[in-house]
Amino acid sequence: MWYWLALWACNAPLKTLDPPADHRPSRGVPNHAAGEALDASASEVRLNLPPSSHAEGQSTPDVIALAHPFSWHKKKGDTDIYRTPLPVALHLMPSPERGTHHIGSQAPIGFELHGVESQVPFHRNASQAGTWGFDRDYLYVGVSRGAQAPEPVDFFVRYPRATAEDASMNYVSADLPPRSFAQRTVTIGTSSHRGLLLPAPSRASWVLDVPAQGRLGFRARVLPAPIVSLDVTDGAEVKVTVTAEGVEEYSGTWAVDQDGWVSVSVDLDRYSGQQVSLTVDSDPAGSSVHDYVFLEDPVVFASSETPRRVALIFVDTLRPDHLGMYGYAERPTSPALDRWSEHAVVFEEARSVAPWTLPSARAALSGAQPEWWFEERTLAERLGESGWRTEAFVTNAFLSQPFDMHRGWDRYRYTHLASTREVVDAAMEALEDQQDRDLLLMLHLMEPHLPYEEPWSYRWRFAGRRPASLRSLTRHWLLEMSPDHEDRQAIEDYVRARYDANIRAMDDQIFRLLNAMGPDATVVLFSDHGEEFWEHDSFEHGHSFYDELLRVPLVIRSPHLPAGRVHTPVSLLDLTPTVLDLAGLPSGVRQGRSLVPLAWGDSSDEMEGRPHGFGRPLYGPDGWGVVDEGRKWYRRGRTESWFDLALDPEELKELADPDQGAQYASRMAEALDRPVVQAWRIKLYAKGDQKAVSWHVSHPSGLERVWPSYDPRGRASGTAPQRFEGEWRVEKGPGEQPPAAIYVLPPVDDPTECAGLKIELKGVDVGPHTTCSEMRGRHVEPMFMVGDSRWGASVDLVWTPLPEGVAVEGYAEELKSQLQELGYMD
Repeated sequence: MWYWLALWACNAPLKTLDPPADHRPSRGVPNHAAGEALDASASEVRLNLPPSSHAEGQSTPDVIALAHPFSWHKKKGDTDIYRTPLPVALHLMPSPERGTHHIGSQAPIGFELHGVESQVPFHRNASQAGTWGFDRDYLYVGVSRGAQAPEPVDFFVRYPRATAEDASMNYVSADLPPRSFAQRTVTIGTSSHRGLLLPAPSRASWVLDVPAQGRLGFRARVLPAPIVSLDVTDGAEVKVTVTAEGVEEYSGTWAVDQDGWVSVSVDLDRYSGQQVSLTVDSDPAGSSVHDYVFLEDPVVFASSETPRRVALIFVDTLRPDHLGMYGYAERPTSPALDRWSEHAVVFEEARSVAPWTLPSARAALSGAQPEWWFEERTLAERLGESGWRTEAFVTNAFLSQPFDMHRGWDRYRYTHLASTREVVDAAMEALEDQQDRDLLLMLHLMEPHLPYEEPWSYRWRFAGRRPASLRSLTRHWLLEMSPDHEDRQAIEDYVRARYDANIRAMDDQIFRLLNAMGPDATVVLFSDHGEEFWEHDSFEHGHSFYDELLRVPLVIRSPHLPAGRVHTPVSLLDLTPTVLDLAGLPSGVRQGRSLVPLAWGDSSDEMEGRPHGFGRPLYGPDGWGVVDEGRKWYRRGRTESWFDLALDPEELKELADPDQGAQYASRMAEALDRPVVQAWRIKLYAKGDQKAVSWHVSHPSGLERVWPSYDPRGRASGTAPQRFEGEWRVEKGPGEQPPAAIYVLPPVDDPTECAGLKIELKGVDVGPHTTCSEMRGRHVEPMFMVGDSRWGASVDLVWTPLPEGVAVEGYAEELKSQLQELGYMD
């Protein structure tokens, strides 16, 4: 029965996605502020904060005591297991949402339990004597059967994460100015919230002009104390006072505690057009201990019966040529989106800046190259400053809080591999909650990404029976599949069909959101990168710069844009300025450009002739490139590739011209927003990680700039080149990896002249050191080599951008299990 219901839903009519018959796009965009965020950075804000929320003003302890006695839990073989309540807040401990393991299966990073004499080892469930474990509520200790019950005073905990968070939540120890202390984003579990921390008793007040139909709104609660003790919060109160012309005219009070969020809403319409003083007080209900009152997204906004809606539908790993709107006819993967796109602008030549998620998402959500992420204001921040409510729902570990992707969002929820149904349900709730306020939603959907977890009703819709010889539907097995595998073609066809089935499963759920948004909403469909299905003898993404990875769908439907198709090359960098333009806000960002003029047919030489840069591979040699006037040039390692996309869109025939790097260097510099130079690339060879080896690099003229090759997975983070006594050294200890290569900015006018460059290896026997002048045939690649391909170094001359900003790093230890499940960790 459920199977047939699912099929009926898949084929349901899509007429509700059409706009009304009299709908006409309007080029004029209302240019009005949605409101004013009440943040602590405002120049007129006044803050009064207590020094500490600890009992009797105590400081953050260096070690964490166990506050409660142990009780017997159960026996396991020869072990008695005792338990005591967790000494730290649950949201600081690993949980199923933070990984793919069962809670308590691995110790938190940095968490140590110490006994009287030594550190206690971790063992799941503490099922062995002399070990500890944990679950959602308790810390467990195992002792020998019949031994005396443990006492809390026999143990203490070291957990830097908990002590650092505790110190940051008390003004006296936070070492922050008042505004920086109050304005923050807090993360509870896997949800982040942007707002004001006002530990009771605190006061924040603003002087502001109330807009027509003005309303004050926020959500409030008491945050959990990072370190659990016998002293607990007894709740607090939040009081709002409005003073007009020196007279207090309104006052309201709300009780808050740790059990959940309380919504606060105050109608300010009677003050429309007036300047008022608005004050928020947090007061203790009794004791002020651990009364960490937090206000999520405090704002004064213009209430509207027709608030503006913007939705970003971010579909991970989605190839445009697998969507009907882009001409895909093999399978009906996207009927809802195809119907919706008939009234949208479809950008035919949109590209990403990288072939994997994190750098691409940073570019899309800032309008700047991802290296400038930490210096640029994001789309969420820009809209939030004007009173928009901003909410995001993401499902890929690369978009989670440890990678700073939550910055600027009022509420940011990450759930590992959540289904599109779950994400759309959450988005629909957000729509329902914000019926009178402008709202930015971002929905990140993971179905087209491995491990392919479409519902069972879709699994055989396109794919049929799974080939018996397909041992594992994982990146590693598929990459290692032999070219001569007897079922190779059947396996490839099956994988493509499963990919398409996941797109269809996503499409059927997205229909609900598109219908709820209505014809007056602005909706942007985009992806971060594509996927290779063996077009160039490989699979998945992150490993190459072919267009099956760099080309992405970009479709925008808005009441301020006409329907149509745009063939001018554009970039994910353009997403943020375009949305800002459609919201009536200044669209100036560091690099992206608004696509609104292009959508209306206003082409310009700037847009038509703009180069588009890319780089930052996740796997293999690092590299960079540019698409310029229909031609693609890039460098991987020391190899250059060049394609004419107009004549060879599938990139099957490389053009041969050794001088293309020089021709495209200036265009790549413009596209990447930083200088591009010819540098000496020194590839380091280290076959075996148990030796201690060092590479010493020097030149008579001195070397001012030396930097490591791009290392997104952090494999060589501890072996970056260091300057020492006039030379640069890369030192690798046992068990460590050096960078795959280091780059040297030549100290000479002619970088092809490498005489004087000296490389010496220490720790292995590779013969005498070598300088470039001692090698023959320096114009033959590589320019010269020291040692051999087991232990040594080779030097090439390559085009590369100078390092600026902060390189995108795609590894976080606390997310290791999620990254492994997605195939990103070996």
